[in-house]
Amino acid sequence: MQDLIRHAKKLFDSGQLNEAEARFQDALAIDATCAEALNGLGIIAYTRGSFDRSLTYFNKALASEPGLTSAQINKVHVYLRQKKWSDVGDTLRQMLATDCDNVDVIEFAVERYIDLRDYDAARDLLSNAVISFPGDKRISALYNQLNKSRNQRELASQWPSLAKDMQDKAIEIAGGYKQVSLQSNFAEDYSALHIASLLGNLQDPANAANLPLEQARAPRSSLLHGPKEAADLKGRSILFAPMIIAGVVPELAKRLKNYGAKVETIDFTPNYLGYQADYTLHANTAREVIDFANYSLELANKFDIICLEFASSFKYHPNTGLNSVFNVPANGQQPYADLLPLKEKGKKLFFTFWGSDCYSQSMLHYFFLKYLGFDELPPPPYQTKHQYRNIKAIEQLADAIIAPAYFNIVLPKTIPFWNAGIDLDLWKYKKTSSSKISKILTAPTSLRKKNYELIQACLNSLRITHPNVNSFCVQNTPHHEVPALYARADLGVEQATIGFGVLALEMMALGLPVVTSFHYARQLASNEEAPLLSFNNVRELYARIAECIENPQRAAQLGKLGREYVEEYHDINQHAKAFSHYVDQALSDDGRVWHIESNTYAESSAIWQKNPETVLAFKYFDISVPLFCAIGSFERAIIDCQEAIGNEYRGEKFSAWLAAIYTFLDINQELCNAYLQRLKASNSKSQLELISYYTNSINNGKALMDEAAKMFVEARQIKASPT
Repeated sequence: MQDLIRHAKKLFDSGQLNEAEARFQDALAIDATCAEALNGLGIIAYTRGSFDRSLTYFNKALASEPGLTSAQINKVHVYLRQKKWSDVGDTLRQMLATDCDNVDVIEFAVERYIDLRDYDAARDLLSNAVISFPGDKRISALYNQLNKSRNQRELASQWPSLAKDMQDKAIEIAGGYKQVSLQSNFAEDYSALHIASLLGNLQDPANAANLPLEQARAPRSSLLHGPKEAADLKGRSILFAPMIIAGVVPELAKRLKNYGAKVETIDFTPNYLGYQADYTLHANTAREVIDFANYSLELANKFDIICLEFASSFKYHPNTGLNSVFNVPANGQQPYADLLPLKEKGKKLFFTFWGSDCYSQSMLHYFFLKYLGFDELPPPPYQTKHQYRNIKAIEQLADAIIAPAYFNIVLPKTIPFWNAGIDLDLWKYKKTSSSKISKILTAPTSLRKKNYELIQACLNSLRITHPNVNSFCVQNTPHHEVPALYARADLGVEQATIGFGVLALEMMALGLPVVTSFHYARQLASNEEAPLLSFNNVRELYARIAECIENPQRAAQLGKLGREYVEEYHDINQHAKAFSHYVDQALSDDGRVWHIESNTYAESSAIWQKNPETVLAFKYFDISVPLFCAIGSFERAIIDCQEAIGNEYRGEKFSAWLAAIYTFLDINQELCNAYLQRLKASNSKSQLELISYYTNSINNGKALMDEAAKMFVEARQIKASPT
């Protein structure tokens, strides 16, 4: 029996799960109560992601052998994955009751109590263990570590008063408006109401009356339209992967099929909007994800064109949270190494960009602060070093880079005639009433990335000045239900950022007047003058909405012009015709796809040839992190820290803030893990030095507390002028 168990364990250790499972089952055929075999089957089920099934096996093992510590530990791991915290605590207590003299068990239990932040339970257990195991180095080290953690938590208790002082100063800087009520736990209760306090005296309509009502304007371009007729795609085949974004791919695929092409789609995650792919991954385990990727790659060999969305490949998803197993290149390989065999076989690779796959998130945060009126901030790098390296790799592989022309600042080249396209049969024209505006629509795909707090703050103020006007937000709704919901609105408010979206187009197609950020309006109007009301800061945002409410006839006219604009420039049929010609060009004799070369990409990417310590753009992080802490936007502060690390920035002020955030917010090691993992994959000396640098900054958080406290005080002296 024991030889059979040992053989099964050896098979498991070598990754042969099916064979190991068969041997454990053989052991159970001999003895149905064999605890080790039941425990082994539970581990295999856990490895495959079948957590409930694994618990069944572990419980059977414990029923057979109640003192089997390994099965109890395994149960704890399952409950941790399922986030069943009370079950974790119960199992730890049961485990300690049956094996209280085992130092390994005590160490495991203490670490899990700390994970649960049940510090009292950890301290009680260790206090008894120090007496029971005098001189045991592991117990002593754990006891000292816990006491150190306790001291840091006591220091962290200073955070609310320090942060409140900083927020008061930030509010004063932004708008001179100090009458704000903060809850004691505001660090965890940050909301749009806090941003509303930054709006100053917007509740006085007179402040808005003097602002001119302007439309977004952009230089006219000779590239007004794509081709009038589609290319003949009979005998051509196109595969879209690995995800569906904004519903463009299904609509595009439908029309390309009408032109004669064989078209199929792959989606590595089920889409909550209801868009259907031909092949969709429904998986819980890394093994299933890898198997699906291998199948997708094999399928790709049957197609002429492979169009890859969001700068991702089949086994590399650097810009998404889709599948963590593919967030970094496998086994130290170069990015997109899985595409090399396809390239060698003559397959044509198209890459489509959408915004946050080539622009840094710090840029989105920068515009958040700009809209609040912090005008003296230096802009951060347009893209992270990680994004830049990915795009350089894509440049060598891509037969076509598909993105709007205004992405040229972060991409080496883009194809012409490429605008967002929508199905005008789905988004039918609804004439806006010219009598009144009573319902305002918002529909952010990401509250943070679209800077939705700013929009919500203005809408909160409007409820006071215009009590008969209501707003509603549409989120996480299947796409076929959305047009009817949108049609209830009289006015649409888009996003307060620089990013890309199709919401404005959908609202204009319905005939709604649309208010959106100046930067987005300018990008959307890259072909022609777009009938959009744009804003540069929160005061202008309020003014644009108020003007539409007070002048409904003008708003209705803008809605009519918006429909005409979308029909001319953003019909999905134009989109598909243009794409058909890119396919035809790629598969022609010379295989060259017509691109517009970027005039600015070399200049924007040259920043990576310089020392970050000497580049003004990186000084943004010295200011943004304390400023976001000051107004309570800790998620933005943390992400800016991540991008500063990814950009290899090592400024003294930033390092102190990094340590302070770790210590005050008790984030543990989560902040840097993704970036350190990417750095480790390169194995270069300079990157290994960076790993050591950031790790030391974090570990020395307590030593840097005095310096961090000075940073808190210094943040109160940040100079910025409201617009």
